[in-house]
Amino acid sequence: MLYLFKLLILLLISSNVDAKIIFQSKDREIIFGKVINNKSNQAISNVNIVNKQNLTMGTISDKNGSFSIEEEINFPVTLEFSHIGFKNKLVTVDSTNASNLKVYMTQSAIEMPQLNVTATRSLKKYDELPSQIKIITEKEIIDSGVSNLNDLFFMKSGFNFEPSMGPSPSIQFFGMDSKSLLILYDGQPIIGKFNNRLSLDQILLHQIEKIEIIKGSSSSLHGSEAMAGVVNIISKKLTNYKKIDFGVKYQNSQSKFIQSQSLAKPNGSIYGSYNDKIGKIAFSVSTQFENINDFDPLELFEIDNISKRNFIFQMNWKRSKKNIFSLKLNNHQQNERGLSKIISVNTDIIRNALVLNHKIKKLDQSIVINDYSRKYLKERISDVVLQKNIAKEKSLEYEIIYNSKFANSELTSGYEIRLLDYTSGRIKNKQQDITNQSFFGQYNRTIKDSLSAFFGFRYDDYSEYEKVFNPSVGLVKNYEKMVLRFNWGKGFRSPSFLERFIDWNHAQYNYTVRGNENLKPEYSEGYTLGMDFTLNNKYEVSVSGHHTKYKNLIESINVGPGLLSYINLENAINYSFELNQTLKAAENTNIDFIFLASKRLNDNSTILPNSNPVSFTISINHNFKDLRFIFFSKWFAKFKLYEINIENEQYLFTGNYMDSRTVSSLVLQKKINDITNLKFGLSNIENQINERFGPYDGRRLFIELQSFF
Repeated sequence: MLYLFKLLILLLISSNVDAKIIFQSKDREIIFGKVINNKSNQAISNVNIVNKQNLTMGTISDKNGSFSIEEEINFPVTLEFSHIGFKNKLVTVDSTNASNLKVYMTQSAIEMPQLNVTATRSLKKYDELPSQIKIITEKEIIDSGVSNLNDLFFMKSGFNFEPSMGPSPSIQFFGMDSKSLLILYDGQPIIGKFNNRLSLDQILLHQIEKIEIIKGSSSSLHGSEAMAGVVNIISKKLTNYKKIDFGVKYQNSQSKFIQSQSLAKPNGSIYGSYNDKIGKIAFSVSTQFENINDFDPLELFEIDNISKRNFIFQMNWKRSKKNIFSLKLNNHQQNERGLSKIISVNTDIIRNALVLNHKIKKLDQSIVINDYSRKYLKERISDVVLQKNIAKEKSLEYEIIYNSKFANSELTSGYEIRLLDYTSGRIKNKQQDITNQSFFGQYNRTIKDSLSAFFGFRYDDYSEYEKVFNPSVGLVKNYEKMVLRFNWGKGFRSPSFLERFIDWNHAQYNYTVRGNENLKPEYSEGYTLGMDFTLNNKYEVSVSGHHTKYKNLIESINVGPGLLSYINLENAINYSFELNQTLKAAENTNIDFIFLASKRLNDNSTILPNSNPVSFTISINHNFKDLRFIFFSKWFAKFKLYEINIENEQYLFTGNYMDSRTVSSLVLQKKINDITNLKFGLSNIENQINERFGPYDGRRLFIELQSFF
């Protein structure tokens, strides 16, 4: 707590210094206006509006298209208006038009990406970045009809199924293990992994504004686990007006949907949020309740019922355009219950997160506190305890970032200190502590009007590992209709607590996993080449190739009958290629094609196990009046399964195959009125089920009602 006390004092001091400056400034102006579709003459809501001379000043339009900016403004100013599905527009505002501004925006044929804030830890446009980036918009999330983030990622470019023995779906990213993919929530890492996999249940889909997926090594800015890339899940911005939304959703497997007892114990969720503003303080409260019963895959893991509860509170205090406080509280509770005639199994998971952020001029500093606990109890009906375990993970992080812009260049630098604490009855020494200090920076410069270069680095000092230095270099070249990108970088991943210290027994499958305290961190060196091309605003193609070389790659092995452990392989190489196409087939029809091929090899050119070599995805999005039709289908090629020989650490064929398969979904969305939508969906239409490797659930049906005002 001493660390937290000192950091709070630092935040208060910086706030008081700026408060004096604000007190002395009295010059304030107000800009009023409305954003209108120039074709239909209808108002456009949720338009992002920023001051080009000061990107920290801005707002969004309300449901009537209206907006207002009350700041210390030196006229004239240039405002940029951006919205998915519309062409960006620049408008110069002075004292003559500030009080009644009307902005007409033109729809674009292909929905282009929004502004991006992740890759360089500063505000950058998509076509200014050297990394290949996919942006999943709020509209795409709503249209997808999915109930969780794993299903959403599965539909998008770069992601494939990863064969898994656990109840949570695992993913591969461009052929690489999901352990090499860093997942952030509003720019901050999420703690609390089980079986080395991160559950994303604590993130509410209806509260996500967009998701940025960075393809390629990003450890030079984000540290451990970012060898394959980074996913940053960004929550919705607080609005300057009152906003309420809520919804209910019902879903179940086909085999039980038609049974009467299923209706009495539904698989479904209810969610809602309230957003408002009092003075200079904007705030929102969001919640979601989800219940899962009578679901086929639960029976495989001694679970009969899962209940989840989420609560999120956010607050922004905008003292001025250069002095902004924000607070975010997140609470997630999950209870899993299993009961047979002789045994009961209970698992209780609690996640708490607090993020306190302060932006003052060019400085951005945050305090992040995460607390995760998982209680597992297995006992006989006679109250005889068979297995009991409590695992707790805590982290305290302080981060400060400085951003400075010059005529044709920009410098972003920062410092992080992170304290990690893990406690579990399965750890030999009961508790482990790790302190990590990091320095990072990135400098980008425009060499010519259409050519920019990026140089980055990160230095990490771990209390239990050797020091790590990760550089990166990037180039981006812009033409009128084409963007060329190149990115090279080094990365690393530190061994997890599970891999190093935990011995545990998987009773369902009758095997034991033993930790290896001597594991070394993984290292990588990779580069990405990419090209984006747009033709007549009706056809867009993105091509990217990825090459990543690993050292000390951590893999699980058999060390005896029913006994697994972990080792460092000498070297491994991953190749991947992706072709992503978007076609505006008609005024109201978009068609997307994604082809992905990948291969993972060890030193002897032997394919590493359980890799999806080829997948092909097609999605169709069509509007007809008030009805939206979304079809998605993903095909996986057949591939062989492998096992490792402990004597020579080489992978051998098992003789078993994962058969080729297709997984499709269909969503119909009906606009009932201006504030209500009704959605009907069917996922896994082919009814694919694999009880060992997944997917575990068969065909699923859902009905969802959404309302907002």
